Amino acid sequence: MELFKRFEGNPILTKMDFPDDWFKRHGWTPHTVFNAGVGDRDGLTLLFVRVEDRQGISRLVCFCSEDGRTNWEIDEDTIFTGEEGEEGYGVEDPRLTWIDTLREWAIVYTHYSIYGPLVSIATTESFKRFNYLGNVLPPENKDAALFPEPINGYWWLIHRPESGVNRFG
Repeated sequence: MELFKRFEGNPILTKMDFPDDWFKRHGWTPHTVFNAGVGDRDGLTLLFVRVEDRQGISRLVCFCSEDGRTNWEIDEDTIFTGEEGEEGYGVEDPRLTWIDTLREWAIVYTHYSIYGPLVSIATTESFKRFNYLGNVLPPENKDAALFPEPINGYWWLIHRPESGVNRFG
């Protein structure tokens, strides 16, 4: 029995899925597309995609599809850059968790600061407006995911601590 089957049409999104005049409207050019968080909005499959520009700064951009495989439509009004005033070098690796008791999505993401990667959380009902809860783990942490309900009265998340070792030097 095959539990998962890879979609033959991969990759389902590339930088070519952005409109030709994206730079003119937004002031930056998509260079690479990867690491999407997955959810739903109004019965559509939603991908909250990490999009890196040519300077290496990442933002999260929303795409929706009826079947979750093809005909992805970009929501140019949903570009997530992290909390205003969050100094740093972009956001990436979104993990989306529906919190039934709040009737909202929690977005746990990696925020790159001058001190390294750290984990932040925001919530949203519609992926149009965001309530920033701030950093929840100090640097060097990333790739966190939140459990959808408390366990023994506490909210839990898993994450991946970084070693802090310069891998390039």
